[in-house]
Amino acid sequence: MEKNKKHKVMIIILIAAVILLAGALVTVYIMSNQPKEVTAPDSAGVGGEIVDNWDPNIDNEPTHGVDDAIIPGYGNAEMKAGDTTLTLSIGNPSENTVGLFATLIVDDKELYRSPLLKPGQGITRIPLNETLEKGTYNAYVLYQITDLNNPDTKLNSVRSALELIVK
Repeated sequence: MEKNKKHKVMIIILIAAVILLAGALVTVYIMSNQPKEVTAPDSAGVGGEIVDNWDPNIDNEPTHGVDDAIIPGYGNAEMKAGDTTLTLSIGNPSENTVGLFATLIVDDKELYRSPLLKPGQGITRIPLNETLEKGTYNAYVLYQITDLNNPDTKLNSVRSALELIVK
């Protein structure tokens, strides 16, 4: 009888250990798959880091896109040949109620893609995935408009054209 009781206790301990291990594994899985939001300590947006309280500080009038999203407008941008960082204010105006993904396209090549930009977030120093030679390039920022609660739900997209001058 005592042997049977010890056997039952061992089974209960084993089941409890398996449940605890499963819970720990689920917690680790959930934590490792959480999106990581990058924030910078200052408003300069250094190195492509997302900043809160983003100020577009651009002269061109914003474009009102679909779903009443406000999309920044551009005229031109300049950078030095060989640089891997472009100073350009890409972001999601605080008046918006949607999320934005911004992709910089230069001469039909993707040079930068942002993470989700929530209203009021932006980037002012864009890290490029390749350098450019001297010249004038046709470029645009493709803004993909998304649902804030479900960023995988694309609502629409808008292109904001600019001329990129590399000196």
